[in-house]
Amino acid sequence: MNKRTYLEIKTILIILFVVYVSFMVMDIFYSNLFIYSNLLKFIGILLVGLLTLVERKSSISLKDINLLNLAMALTIISDYFLLIKGSNYIIGIWIFSLAHLMHGIRMEKNKARVIITRYISFLIITLILYSVFLDTPYEIDLIIFVSLFYFSNLLSNLFRALDVYKYDKFPLVNSSLLVAGFILFLFCDINVAIYNILQFNTINVFLDIFRNLSRILMWFFYLPSQIFIALSGLDFEK
Repeated sequence: MNKRTYLEIKTILIILFVVYVSFMVMDIFYSNLFIYSNLLKFIGILLVGLLTLVERKSSISLKDINLLNLAMALTIISDYFLLIKGSNYIIGIWIFSLAHLMHGIRMEKNKARVIITRYISFLIITLILYSVFLDTPYEIDLIIFVSLFYFSNLLSNLFRALDVYKYDKFPLVNSSLLVAGFILFLFCDINVAIYNILQFNTINVFLDIFRNLSRILMWFFYLPSQIFIALSGLDFEK
């Protein structure tokens, strides 16, 4: 990469580090400042999006960076609903699953049609399962089904990243970043699940502490995961 691109990427990463440390300090020691913490988190995701745009000058390929840019744009929109707006969670989670679809196509470009068909099939199955339980004594909230659909996409991408690494489909540095990114992504979402499952706890003090820990660990894992995935589009050999 040329010197200008290197300096731009380095500058963004330094700012991201400052943003990351700042909101982590708020989450750990000043939880009452959650509004400012959430704003910093969203700024962090915007910076990651900017990082993928800067990488266009030194990317692995045009098709690869286009898919990465699209995945990050969908991630930003999703995080707006989940983090800033704090409503329309179903829409936010579904848009996130679309981001995972883009990541999946990016890792297996020659199987794009198969991945899209599988995605649509799983979505249809999810909606059918929801309709089966609708208006019955066993009715389950739609957000549970959408979340499971999203999580299946995340797991699929983790396995794809491991496959990319195993069979050298990307350069070693890039495939390593992908694997690290999706492992951290998984850790983040495990903590999201723990946090939401334990939100109904009103008695057990230990579980309350565990829930607060999961709240902190979500973004402890999430922002680094997005940075690693974003950097996986960079051609380090240019």
